[in-house]
Amino acid sequence: PGADSSVVAVFRSIAEGVSRIAVENVIGGRHAHQATDQSNAFGDVQLEGDLLAEKLIVEALATCHHVCMYSSEETPEDVPLNESGEYAVAFDPLDGSSIIGSNFSVGSIFGIFKGRGGFAGMGGGDMVGAAYAVYGPRTVLVVAYGTGDGSGRVVKEFVLVGNSWVLDTTRKVTGDKKLMAPANLRASGGNEAYRTLVARWMAEGYTLRYTGGMVPDIHNLLVKGGGVFCNPVSQQAPAKLRLLYECLPFAYVMESANGQALTTDGVRVMQMVVGKHDDRVPICLGSPAQVAMSMEAFRG
Repeated sequence: PGADSSVVAVFRSIAEGVSRIAVENVIGGRHAHQATDQSNAFGDVQLEGDLLAEKLIVEALATCHHVCMYSSEETPEDVPLNESGEYAVAFDPLDGSSIIGSNFSVGSIFGIFKGRGGFAGMGGGDMVGAAYAVYGPRTVLVVAYGTGDGSGRVVKEFVLVGNSWVLDTTRKVTGDKKLMAPANLRASGGNEAYRTLVARWMAEGYTLRYTGGMVPDIHNLLVKGGGVFCNPVSQQAPAKLRLLYECLPFAYVMESANGQALTTDGVRVMQMVVGKHDDRVPICLGSPAQVAMSMEAFRG
């Protein structure tokens, strides 16, 4: 409701790709978590589920004449689609595919950018929407967009019922929640600030909720109304999360839900610009108070 009709059309194509992933049992297939003999341009080994999810999403995006190009974490380049389109979609087709074998929830991540000139040089200021899907006991699609009436941005959650999407609820960060998702925890071995921060969370009685999948872990924060997801780095544990495919889309969602998303250096993620497809950043997002506490620790 309230979104620009062309952006709605892009969301509909995303929803179609997500529903096909769910209905065609891409995640539940016995070979979904098995490695292929292929790697993407980043050197990441591609799983069968990664490639099939990408195929279904690209087929869905191609049906939307508003999408001029896409870039996927499995195909990290600018791929043209429809010449008449005005939006570019960057996505991670199957985030967390390495934990499918453990039968954990996984997801897909999408960022919608206005522009036709290529993803290099685009940033948070070019975004008109973002979305993510969670494939778990339920399949849900969470979309963030501007309302178009000057009232700001909203985050809506839809649930897949049969072959139809049903609006379920609005997601917001409602306050300070003692909930922590400490990603890349191995970095604490060489990052004293992170080690101190985790110790403070534990001393203050925070609840640990972490699966190793960015999508379900951040979705849990929104379901609970707050908390903090933190993915710092150390010399031994460098950044893994890519600005284009993961950090910018989730920064857009989190800010739309009244949360905050900063790098561990205190830079607002939505102010960052993509230099290359493989740009990676350490990120901290969630309730503003919890993010501020994290920044205090990282500043020393």
